[in-house]
Amino acid sequence: MNESFRWLSYHVGMRRFTRVWAVVLWLAAGAAAETNGGAKLERWSQELGAWGGYSPTSMIGIGQVHNRKFFELNGQYAVTVLAGRTVAVKWVSEVVPLALLNEPNEWYYTGKKLTGYRAGATTYGTGVTPLGMQVNARNGRRVQPFVDAHAGMLYFARQEPVPGSSQFNFTFNFGAGVQVFAGNRTSVLVGYKYHHISNNETAPMNPGVDSSEVYAGWVWRWRR
Repeated sequence: MNESFRWLSYHVGMRRFTRVWAVVLWLAAGAAAETNGGAKLERWSQELGAWGGYSPTSMIGIGQVHNRKFFELNGQYAVTVLAGRTVAVKWVSEVVPLALLNEPNEWYYTGKKLTGYRAGATTYGTGVTPLGMQVNARNGRRVQPFVDAHAGMLYFARQEPVPGSSQFNFTFNFGAGVQVFAGNRTSVLVGYKYHHISNNETAPMNPGVDSSEVYAGWVWRWRR
């Protein structure tokens, strides 16, 4: 798994990853141009979907660790709770069957004294993101920009992101993207999100991980 994740990191990379999803969006937009209707989100309409996201490195913000790569697969359930002529608001809940956090070899110091070492690895995690909201603009149009925010939790196979932290972590993320309707019931999601992982001071160490994540996925909709 570690070698596979390294292959993804070095041979795909952020630029190539972004290009792949740009092609997906272009193809979906082409398909949408050939179909009529189906893009109007009605109140209480429901959606099931799946998406994958990748961040090639961590950044310093709320989180304080460097050089973490993050990949996740999510299953999504959404229900439209408000639907106007131009704006629709969805409640979104997700499951995370697969989360991978990759880290390098690290040496730990107290002052100038070496106090610890941990070998780099790709750590498996799983979790849920039960709290989420997505706001779509241009309701009724085939291409709908949106903003979203979510909160949940992940459980990893070892303490992450450093020794002395916790296997159990909370998460929150927010971002923006587009939902492209390719038919009466199907659409494609492409977006970017800031993603944060932290144990919220429930362990002695809590440096946190901040990821800059690009993602894409597919959504299927049915009406009430």
